[in-house]
Amino acid sequence: MIELLRTKKVDQLKVTQICKLAHINRSTFYDNYEDIYDMIDQLRDYVAKQYEDDLKRYQDQTFLTMLRRIQANPKIYQLFFRLSLDLHFSNQYNFKKWVRYPTNVNKYDIAFIQAGIRADLATWIEDNCQTSPEDINKLVINKLDQLGFQVYKN
Repeated sequence: MIELLRTKKVDQLKVTQICKLAHINRSTFYDNYEDIYDMIDQLRDYVAKQYEDDLKRYQDQTFLTMLRRIQANPKIYQLFFRLSLDLHFSNQYNFKKWVRYPTNVNKYDIAFIQAGIRADLATWIEDNCQTSPEDINKLVINKLDQLGFQVYKN
């Protein structure tokens, strides 16, 4: 499933493809999952749990440190974005750990910042993190600065 998700969207997956790649019978697949969406849900739960554990373990990390960790594990984060888990976590955390929002910030400002950072990260990850984490960090800081926002830690 993970291998197929690198090149296909969820709605393009077929049980036959998964079974062939995993060298299992369809009956084995259906012994463990109701359908592809059940398998995706279980994979989402697993990846989300791993990411939450990671966030707790590295609570004090800077944005740059997070970028370096992503660069060291791009395939995991590609999966994270392909499963749309980034939406849940950015909505939950609002990047408040790294971005100092002005007192007059509103929910539209926060949504705008979240979407921009998510888009930059997704693009960078899809490019296999070829640009250095330091350059991505500078890009995000510069954009936030232009918009009047500040970053807590580099």
